[in-house]
Order: sequence, then C-alpha cells, then structure tokens
Amino acid sequence: PGGQGILVAHYAGLSLHDAATLDELFFFPAYGWKAGLAPTPDGRHVALIAEGGVQLWDVAGGQMLPLPEPAGGIKKVAWGAGGETLAVLRSALVDGEYRDSVDVLELSSLLDSRADTGRLLYRLDGFATAVSGLAFSPDGRVLATSRQADWRAPEEPTLALWDAASGQPLPLEGEWRDAPGGLQELAFSPDGRLLAGAAISTLVAWETAGGALLASLENGGAVSTLAWSADGRLLAAGSPDGAVRVWDPAAGAQRATVAGHTAGVVRVAFD
Repeated sequence: PGGQGILVAHYAGLSLHDAATLDELFFFPAYGWKAGLAPTPDGRHVALIAEGGVQLWDVAGGQMLPLPEPAGGIKKVAWGAGGETLAVLRSALVDGEYRDSVDVLELSSLLDSRADTGRLLYRLDGFATAVSGLAFSPDGRVLATSRQADWRAPEEPTLALWDAASGQPLPLEGEWRDAPGGLQELAFSPDGRLLAGAAISTLVAWETAGGALLASLENGGAVSTLAWSADGRLLAAGSPDGAVRVWDPAAGAQRATVAGHTAGVVRVAFD
C-alpha cells in the first residue's frame, strides 16, 4: 500500500524491496512453502501463510509477532479496514472430516504495544461445505464468505454476509441468494458499492445496496485473482492461462486483455 515497496514471499522467507530501485531493504527468514500474503492497509504489517500456518510480521522492525490460535490448516487471510482485525480461514480435521471455520482476531493491542498475542473476537463455523472466498467491506463493517454448493440442499445460499464486529449473520437481499457455489475470489469495490466474485471462469458482480445482480460475465479463462480499479468502474481478472482481462461490469463489456505472462497470473492490482 502506498506504492513505496514490494513484498516478495519465497521459500527462504519474506523480503521487502524499494519499489524504485528494487534494492532489498529487509529480509525475514521464514522457511517453507508460502500459500499467500496480505499486508495491512497501512503496509506496516504482513500476514503470511507459511507451511499451513499464519505468521504476522512487523515490516519496519523486521520481527515476527506472536499470534493466537489457529495454528495450522490456513487457506486464506483477510484484513479488516483498519488493519487491526484479521480473518483467518482454516480447515481442520473434526470427527474424521475436514471442516472449515473462520477465526476473526482482534490485534490492536498486539500491533500497538506487542503486549500480548491479540484475542479471538469470534469464530464462524458450522459451514455445510468448504469455504472458498473471504473479504471485508472497505468500511470494515461487513465480512463476506462464500462456500461450495451443497448437493444435498441446492437451494441454500452459498454466499453469506456477517456483521464484522459481532459475527452475527446479516440478511441476504435480492439476487445475492442466487450466488453460484464455489466463489474462489471475493472483492469489494473501493467505495463499497459493489461486490464481485469469481466461480471458475464466471465473473459476477452485485450492488451491495439491495443485492441486485449487476453483471454475470464469461471471462474466457479460469479466474485466480480479482482487483477493482480505484474508481470502481473496472474489474481485472488474472487467469492461470497467463492473461489478465479487464472488464467494465456496469456495461457488461471487456475493455482490455493484458497478455505476455509466460505462466499463470496469481495476483493483480491497480495503482
């Protein structure tokens, strides 16, 4: 955030580079396979999924901060708007079956004074099927989750909205109830007016006020990452086929295709 630095996660650790010169500023040793990273909105801290667990790094101090449970099976992480709340999607073996849950951690005291490990604010569990998407609204008031469709109850909504402070479910309005199962990526527009999701190669976008479906678009390739432009007019979708397709959801039109990657696109972002 801010464009001053570039974070790189690799097998040996996490490094921070100057965006202008590419010089390495810090290196944090953290050996093992990395499955994702998420910086706080102010860029001061980074949540890193490493070897199935989640680590919290202080970028300026180059130190790893202690986190409360969960310890392993981490699939996704998402920061709340103020960078003091972290949602952690976890899969754990329960009675012989893998069950997904979302732990929402309150970390303000940890980030400010490093006095403790933070605390578990609440846990969302009881999902009928695997959880696939996780996102906070820009104002930090709503947490959205999506899950795989349940063949035993196909009429049950796969998208859920939660009060981010309490974990209480919020009512689903309009066409949100018809969201496809398995939305792998969820992304709120910067102004919070729209929520986009991707299920395999289909892009969908809803208006958050009322849940009306704004667009359902065939991307032409599977979607691995989504990002909104700052004005909320364009939606970029990165794909394993190496292309980034840029859409105008309100018009239902593709505006550009960015080609040239020799491997799949795993992250995309607008300045």
